[in-house]
Amino acid sequence: MTTYTANNPVPMSALPTTSGVKQQFLVAATNDGPSTYAPDGLAAAPIFGLGGQQLQGNEIVEEGIATLVSFVGPLLNSGALCWVLLSCDGGAQQVGTATQTQQAATYEQALIASAGAFRLSFASPNLVLKPYRGTQVLLPGIGVVTLPASLTLAPSGLTASTLYFIYLTVADGTPTLVASTTTHTTDPTGVEVMSGDNTKLLVGMEFATSPTAWAGLCRSWRNDLGYASVVPLTVSTGTASETYVEISATLRVPFLIWAGESIRAGMSGSTFSTNANVSSISAMALDGAVVDGYSVNTPTIAGGANSLPAAVSTLISGVTEGFHFVTLFGASGNGAFSVEWVGSGNIGFRTTTNVSIAPHA
Repeated sequence: MTTYTANNPVPMSALPTTSGVKQQFLVAATNDGPSTYAPDGLAAAPIFGLGGQQLQGNEIVEEGIATLVSFVGPLLNSGALCWVLLSCDGGAQQVGTATQTQQAATYEQALIASAGAFRLSFASPNLVLKPYRGTQVLLPGIGVVTLPASLTLAPSGLTASTLYFIYLTVADGTPTLVASTTTHTTDPTGVEVMSGDNTKLLVGMEFATSPTAWAGLCRSWRNDLGYASVVPLTVSTGTASETYVEISATLRVPFLIWAGESIRAGMSGSTFSTNANVSSISAMALDGAVVDGYSVNTPTIAGGANSLPAAVSTLISGVTEGFHFVTLFGASGNGAFSVEWVGSGNIGFRTTTNVSIAPHA
């Protein structure tokens, strides 16, 4: 709390009881937060800015000339006397929350509109948060936080096979990353925070494969680059089942997805059978369940022992937020004969599965 005093040429005998009494004084020290003014040895009253809020710091600057005006009314200070800072040379000016396009925005509004000046990424073995198109972010329960050049979060004390949300907070005055299984919610300011704790700002999510290892599936809440992965089949694998079965667990492609995103999942490669006119049926599956309506039927050429290309591309939406995987399911068109998906050979023949997710703004 900074208290300012001044002596008028004609001293006041009592504090103002009406609005509009103007005061000016040469500032001896810069304010570091909420401030008060006490003229002529009278009682101190709080100083408000033009935005109707108490001061936060650096609005009244040393060697500047501060201009205050008395205010008595229900709009401020519960109707009791307060002083409103009209101006101070070199000081930051407080403004109200903008509601129209030609009005000045508060710094808080500007930070929210910037969509978060950060990007979270995986840099083995750690998670790394770096500033992106700015260095300051808003933590609603704390205020404006300036990011250092880099923040890291090492994998330690985690639970294996668990999704973690990554939050930015301030501990002992230092910006810090924390991992939590607690989900997130939208704060009244419009930014995303930990549910029940608006001192923690959501910056991303990651999956733990062990107590001391991240999976490398990191997604950033802001300025995300999206995600893409391709997994090859290294050994040819087949089935004679006429109903869908998973071709190989090695073709599973894990990923993390935010609510509202869609994924593009697919396979490409080739299949064959040693018997003529036996078709292979390929389909993509999400978390072990075949995605309806997307499959390809590839027949073999008369004479058998032939390999033909096969490909499936599937757009999947409505996926719940968090960890998932896609994989390849297949079946034989004739249960008396096996069909195989090629797992060796040149690129283009070898079977692969893939996932892609568009960048997240």
